[in-house]
Amino acid sequence: MKSVSKNFDFTYLKQLRKKRGYNFDTLSQKSGISKPTLHSIEAGKNIPTLPTIDSIARALEVSTLDLLHLAHVPDICVSEMLNIKGLAELNDSNAVCACNNDLHCLCVKVSPGDVIDGRQVCCTLSMPYRVTCVVVEGKLKISVGEREYIAKKGQYVCFPAIGRHSYSTDEGVSRFVLVHSAQNIIADLESVVKSLAE
Repeated sequence: MKSVSKNFDFTYLKQLRKKRGYNFDTLSQKSGISKPTLHSIEAGKNIPTLPTIDSIARALEVSTLDLLHLAHVPDICVSEMLNIKGLAELNDSNAVCACNNDLHCLCVKVSPGDVIDGRQVCCTLSMPYRVTCVVVEGKLKISVGEREYIAKKGQYVCFPAIGRHSYSTDEGVSRFVLVHSAQNIIADLESVVKSLAE
């Protein structure tokens, strides 16, 4: 049996289990998965196989694809921008936004101590959508799920906005440009599931 790749984080299962009102005994009984195995999955010490995910999904009354969707952690890299002329002249407002139904562009300022919830700065796009974050001043901390990435002026980060993500800075003011574009990532996840089943 193939196990799910390390691009998945199943520690969120604890919240889902508790939301259903299940303890380890209940989930173990409903799923047929041992309590030690469930505990190690929730603790992030064990990557479950696809049949295990399917059993847990049925016990929690959600689809296997939904569980994979929630657990998916995309590959993210920080890359250099070739040209950021004109972006350094932003004004002092916290955010300047231009948007339509398929694309949002925001110029955002964050100060030390501020945490900007990525889902709150997206006007009308429904998830999932793709985020491109371009840092034009300072150093920015981007949190995607449980992972954190640091990007500085002239760097950008791209990721699918599946779940929680936020922006903050530990030192000085940071300004960045966010571009949100509508996209359907479900097809990507379906291809992942198919490759795991092969």
